[in-house]
Amino acid sequence: MSSFLSNGDPAAIEGLYLKFCQNPDSVHPEWRCFFQGFEFSKAEFHENGENRSSMPPVDQKVAISKKEIAVSNLIDAYRQRGHLFARTNPVRPRRIHEMPIILEDFSLGEGDMETIFQSGERIGI
Repeated sequence: MSSFLSNGDPAAIEGLYLKFCQNPDSVHPEWRCFFQGFEFSKAEFHENGENRSSMPPVDQKVAISKKEIAVSNLIDAYRQRGHLFARTNPVRPRRIHEMPIILEDFSLGEGDMETIFQSGERIGI
């Protein structure tokens, strides 16, 4: 199936879009569906792709980003050193290692434990 955008003339597509804006029924049904999706994306998303309806204020967004990075770093720490703290030997206790993984070392605290982060999803876990 080929897209009706392949080898398309931008001026012709813009002309079709202008016709669609004046009267949606004046364009082919496939173009109408395409332009309806285009209108939806203009209404629902910013130019950078972020959803308009769920965008937090800028200050909150920056804070979330820093926390997301901190959570990613915490996950990485558990991936690299978690085996040193795991209780996997039923015969004898594991030696105590001097470098525990502490939330505060990652700019996280107990207050962040109830927050749902997207970091795990981004790195595939």
